[in-house]
Amino acid sequence: MDTELFRQNALAARQQQWFAPVTIVTPVSATTLMVAALIVILLLCLAVSAIEVPDKIRVSGILVPQDNLVEIRAPRSGRVRQLRAETGSVVNNGQALLVIDNATSAPDQDALAAEQINSLQREIELLDDALHQDLATIERRLDAGQGRLAGLRSRLQLANDELRMQERIVAIQAAAAQRIESLASVSTASRQQADDYRMAAIRTQAEEQQLAREVLRLEADLDLLGRQLSDEKATAEQVRTRAAIRREVLQREIARHRAGASAEITATVSGQVAGVSVSEGGYVSAGELLLTLHEPASPLEVRLYVPASQAGRIKPGQEVRLKLGAFPEQLYGVQTAEVTDVSPVALPAGDLAARLSLRGLVFEVRAVTKGVDSLAARLPPGTVVHADVVRHRWPLLKWLFSSRRGVAA
Repeated sequence: MDTELFRQNALAARQQQWFAPVTIVTPVSATTLMVAALIVILLLCLAVSAIEVPDKIRVSGILVPQDNLVEIRAPRSGRVRQLRAETGSVVNNGQALLVIDNATSAPDQDALAAEQINSLQREIELLDDALHQDLATIERRLDAGQGRLAGLRSRLQLANDELRMQERIVAIQAAAAQRIESLASVSTASRQQADDYRMAAIRTQAEEQQLAREVLRLEADLDLLGRQLSDEKATAEQVRTRAAIRREVLQREIARHRAGASAEITATVSGQVAGVSVSEGGYVSAGELLLTLHEPASPLEVRLYVPASQAGRIKPGQEVRLKLGAFPEQLYGVQTAEVTDVSPVALPAGDLAARLSLRGLVFEVRAVTKGVDSLAARLPPGTVVHADVVRHRWPLLKWLFSSRRGVAA
């Protein structure tokens, strides 16, 4: 051991060592292995109880306004000659959308019918102008009569006040004349003085009678003016009635001419064309749907059509994940919506207005998109969408032990 203090001896002793140092590894105890196994089992049980497998179905639908589409229908039967609108185009109120020809009319009748219609429309405009002038004249007479009526009422009020004042004066004059007459009978006053008082009383009575006649005359004038104003109002109503009757006759005449000529169909509101149900050259019947318009202010909702065999577990409040074919989800994400209503009865797929490849009976499911800035809310109405609807979420353990997910079905 002393030789290891010197370097040369230590090196020589190290080189002569035959065996490497031995490392002793202590084996893991059984308790530790048991605790680790229990932790793994608990984690697996927690995962099995917490993880849920969604039972979802893929359905199709369309985007439509919540307030429904504005429908434009054919006023009569005929053939579509000109189609001036297409799906997605924006139109203004009153803009021409298409023209329908009467199949029974001759080609040269259109120009004659149009000229007759223009003449009748000008007559309606002249009728409206004449009605407006007549009503304005009657209104001026009514205003003047109302002014005279107010003046007569004021004069009648003043005349009544003056009459009541004169009645008091007559009473005073009569009392004074009677008193002087009694004094003259006992020679306290002169007979001349009594006669003067009696004459004064007679004059005041005459003035009272004149005022009473003036009041009666004003009341008669007021009543006459009131009847005149009532007659003016009745005349105005008669003028309106005659004009309305004449307008109705002209409009029926215009409708008769239009029935034998082309009919131009115009937009009833401003909006976007959501769908066109006819084609140029096709025949339409009276009342048939021609096209639909979407008002921009009306928000869109999703209408999904679920087969009757798969709609049992769908209820309001469920989340719907929309997938738009023109907008890949890798770039635009998945649009979400919430179910708001499920139709109570199933509908035949052939009766749906939406042009979808569906068969059999389907339930209509309505959903609204979440967020005003969602992509689905900005798409035009009539856009076809596909959606994944989660009908139920099953625990993983129950799903694993079911036969090919027969429970979920």
